[in-house]
Amino acid sequence: MDSVAYVEKLLRQIQSCQKERQNNKEKLRLLFEELGLKNVESFEELFEFNAINLTGISLQPQNLASLKPKRYIQIIGIKRAKNYNLKYFGNTLPKEQIYKICEFVFRWRLEKGFMTIQYYKDLLQKLEHDSQQME
Repeated sequence: MDSVAYVEKLLRQIQSCQKERQNNKEKLRLLFEELGLKNVESFEELFEFNAINLTGISLQPQNLASLKPKRYIQIIGIKRAKNYNLKYFGNTLPKEQIYKICEFVFRWRLEKGFMTIQYYKDLLQKLEHDSQQME
């Protein structure tokens, strides 16, 4: 593969990743509004949490979206080792609502992953820039 083709391939991959992130964030915003989360004043504030977890519904592949017996359904945000109730749903929900809750948690985690990648890319750029300044 010549260098021009290689660069074009890399550009397509980057554009695809950016498009995937934008699509994910748009769907996440819609789910955020639809689920009506508490203790979060804005969509952007969601990303101040270190983690978002779920009780009452399995996120494991072998039992994905199945209710856990005798457990209440709740979305929990974790910030500075403190748990915040983002939404309490009770013990049962329609399957469609369960899927939306799971999708919300996964999409939030995916966006946090994108943010982490960007953070390390920025650090590497800074490191590269600083090392060139030393020469």
